[in-house]
Amino acid sequence: MPKPPSVQRSGLHALAFGTENPSQMELRFQPRDADIHTGDIIQTSGLDFLYPPGIPVGVVEHVEMPAGEPFARVLVRPVAS
Repeated sequence: MPKPPSVQRSGLHALAFGTENPSQMELRFQPRDADIHTGDIIQTSGLDFLYPPGIPVGVVEHVEMPAGEPFARVLVRPVAS
């Protein structure tokens, strides 16, 4: 189930999904012009009413703009296992 984190620097909300690699998450459905960059801190947004806002979740490791795709591919390294 996706969790709604946010980018600490810009406040941008995202949907985080696990990947086949347990040491990596993916932020999906980010438009190509989204304000997200390598090194950005991803944190809880509080929108799920489960976790309070501001808890670090991960760090953006890679932002890719696949040709012909409407969304960026954003990979995140979790800060906890």
